[in-house]
This record gives sequence, structure tokens and C-alpha cells, in this order.
Amino acid sequence: MRGERGTPETPTLADAVRAEDRQVLARVAAAPIMPLNNNLVSRPWGGQRLCAYKGVPSTPHQRWGEAFEICAFAEDEEARAHPSIIRLTDGSEVDLPELLAVAGSAILGGDFVATHGCQLPLLPKTLDVGELLSVQAHPEGFTEAYIIIEADEGATIRLGFKRDVDPADLGQRLKGGRQLQQRLLDCLRDGVDLEALQTTLASNFARRAVLADAVLPALESLLRTGADRKIVETLRTLKELYWEVLDLLNEVPVT
Repeated sequence: MRGERGTPETPTLADAVRAEDRQVLARVAAAPIMPLNNNLVSRPWGGQRLCAYKGVPSTPHQRWGEAFEICAFAEDEEARAHPSIIRLTDGSEVDLPELLAVAGSAILGGDFVATHGCQLPLLPKTLDVGELLSVQAHPEGFTEAYIIIEADEGATIRLGFKRDVDPADLGQRLKGGRQLQQRLLDCLRDGVDLEALQTTLASNFARRAVLADAVLPALESLLRTGADRKIVETLRTLKELYWEVLDLLNEVPVT
């Protein structure tokens, strides 16, 4: 490549990494590897505290729910979409998965690579939970652990079932809920921002005593003509299921 005056551009360290320059790879692998701290992921239930926590500029109209701290795991769809970025000493940047692909053994060690490959089979995250999270269920092999750094007064976490449940029955009810969600989506105008929709519904659903119908005025601009009459019962049933599932779970204080 040549610059504006016809002089060749100096290859960056990132270029050398991608070209698998052995000397550069050895130098990069021997130095501390620090991912950039702004690998933020938008979530409808997120907030703005991650920006202050990370020391990055705030974005008032964006809800940041997660920061992917170290991300280089090809088997996880979201990890592939949000890889960690490494800034090299000359200011050029390279994806961490890309770096590990060419220098994994030097960075991670031969024994680790022999077992797990040139990737990191875990995904540490920092979360800002501004609204109630969706119910999380993880199959074997996807173990999670949480450390609560900060919580508002009175905050709780719902963890595990209070009593035995019939998996087939609960699964069927949740599938029914998904069908209701689809029915709601079918009533929306084309091009509706689904994160904005979830934000609108979350404030209503989180307040148990408030009727689901109360959210209709806020939804009017999002609905197809005449759809408001169709979704009243859908919203009521979804909210009932929402709280039915929460009531099945233990509520553990965290403050």
C-alpha cells in the first residue's frame, strides 16, 4: 500500500501479526495482553453504570447490559460477535481470537492449547442490571457463577425453585408464552425497535399491581391499526405467566 504522496505505508504490528511474523508474535506474546475495556453489549434491561465503571463516554440513549471482559471463544455465538480487541504498542489493533489463532501456544501455553485449543472457553462479564432479567436456564456444560459488586438497597436475586415442578408442564407453559410473544410481535408495525418495546413493557410488568392494559397508550404508536383490541388479553396472559414463573423461584436478598 502507498500513502497520499506515493510512499509505501509502514506495516503495523497488527499487519505483522496477521502475516504471522515470528519475531513480532514472540514480542507480542511476551508482553502483557490487555483487552480494550469498552467491549460493551446492548441489552434492553441494561443501563448506564457500565460507562462510568469502565471510564468510557456515556451514551444516554443506549442501554449497556454487559461488558465482555475477555472474549475469544468460537463456540459461543455472542463471543464470536463481540471479540476482545487488543491494542498493540504502535496503536494498531487486532482481535484476540485472531491473535490466539497464530500465537495461542506462546500466550496460553502448550498444555492449555492441547486441551482447549487456541481459545478461552469461558466468558467473564460485568453486568449492569437496570431492569428485571429474563429467566436464565443453563444446560450442563454451561456453568455460571456470579459475584455481586454493587446493588441497590432491597435488591434480590431469584435463584432455584421453591418447590418441585413438573419440567414438562412448565416447559409447555413457557412455550405457550413464546407463542403469545409472537402474537404480540405480529401486531406491531414494520420496523419497530424491539429493544424499545421491551423497555416499555418492562416498567409495566415489573409492577405487579398495575394492570397490563395500562401500557396500551405507550404502545399505540407501535401497533398496526386496530391491533390494540387484539393484544389486551395477550398482555394480561403474558404478565400473569411472568409473575407465575417468578413466584416459583426463591427470592434471595443481596443487600
